[in-house]
Amino acid sequence: MLASAERKGILRLWNIEPSNPMANELVPGILDLGATITGVHFSPHCKEFVTTHGAPVTDLPSSESLPRPKFSLANSVAVHSFPSLRHVNTVPVLNKAIRNCVLNAQGTKMILEVPDENKLGICDIWSKRKELRRHWSFLDSALR
Repeated sequence: MLASAERKGILRLWNIEPSNPMANELVPGILDLGATITGVHFSPHCKEFVTTHGAPVTDLPSSESLPRPKFSLANSVAVHSFPSLRHVNTVPVLNKAIRNCVLNAQGTKMILEVPDENKLGICDIWSKRKELRRHWSFLDSALR
């Protein structure tokens, strides 16, 4: 998967694997998020990605005439699923624009640059999956 984003709030999601029948390199999935996209990160734990946003886009809708979201994503962190591009959750960042962001090495926390406050913000995005412990049962010993 490959994601590309524009300042006008348009996100394109590309599946560029040639052997995959779901590949869409000629017609990517497109979302008009209605706010400047300042970062895109994929989860290492599930089929989701996160977008961070700055100011709202006040231009007329793009020439592709995509529907804008019913709620504002300006100055927020939003989680979406893929390949469906369904919105999962949004967390506002107190009316402060997010300029840059980075995902930590474990893929669980997002570090955000909030220039209006001259600070870094940290938010939990995804948690690691808990490893399941294997419990022995009567059937395990009966099969041996």
